[in-house]
Amino acid sequence: MKKSTKSTKSTVAAKKRAVALGKVNAKKRVKKTSGGKPTDQPDAVSTESPSAKQTTSTQGVVGSVGKKKKRRSNNSRPFTRDLPGLVMTSVSRGDQELVLSVVKKLGRFTVIDMVEDTTTHVVCGRGRRTVNVLSATVRGCWVLSLDWVCQSLEAGRWLEEEKFEMTDSFPSAKYFREEREEAGHLYRSSLFKEAGSVCVSPSTSPPALQLEMLLVAGGANVTRSMRKADVCVGCHSPREGLDEGGAVSVTEAWILDSISSHRMLSYDGYILDKPQSRETSPEL
Repeated sequence: MKKSTKSTKSTVAAKKRAVALGKVNAKKRVKKTSGGKPTDQPDAVSTESPSAKQTTSTQGVVGSVGKKKKRRSNNSRPFTRDLPGLVMTSVSRGDQELVLSVVKKLGRFTVIDMVEDTTTHVVCGRGRRTVNVLSATVRGCWVLSLDWVCQSLEAGRWLEEEKFEMTDSFPSAKYFREEREEAGHLYRSSLFKEAGSVCVSPSTSPPALQLEMLLVAGGANVTRSMRKADVCVGCHSPREGLDEGGAVSVTEAWILDSISSHRMLSYDGYILDKPQSRETSPEL
């Protein structure tokens, strides 16, 4: 109940600041533009629909028309690849606008949709385990509460991150982050290194591409061949059951829980159940 009350107060406060900041920015835009026409505002970032993002990305690559559309989309808000990436997850639309406004005012970051190698910070509206949170965790990024953005706005500068780190909800994030700080820019987690070759079924949930991304970030060798895999995720290996050299078939939760635990968990408890064989129809 204490966590729920704290989260509610934080969200209400964030929205009040968003309204106040929006009014100030609106006055500035009217003064700067000729004819009193307001300038375009950056679109709010959506962090919970990766399939839509993949479709947009594919359309932007095919053909010259797609390339032109992609360039126009990038011009809709400031986007500089040279800056470290900041990602939002489980953040309401109103609070997304607040984060975008604060980033525009204080600089230092580029707001992006999905965690990637350039990402350094993830802002969470709630303590919910999402793919972005797990991806940030295994990469050693800062996983921070929305209060970090709100209090940085009040201070007029980005505050030190440590006291806003969501260690209660995601305790393993701090350990990965400390490893990254020690290793520097060449950091790559070795969480799944001892798993050997891992194959992910195309019909998993979360989607296979996202699980493969988590495995690669954790140092795993991902393969598309089930016959060559030592571990099959969400599918049964044709080599399963052999006395020597066989593969193990596990559920998707093995990947997610291993990242949350900061260690590669035993396969016990994650073994994929074999499909039940159908009984033959009785003779009439």
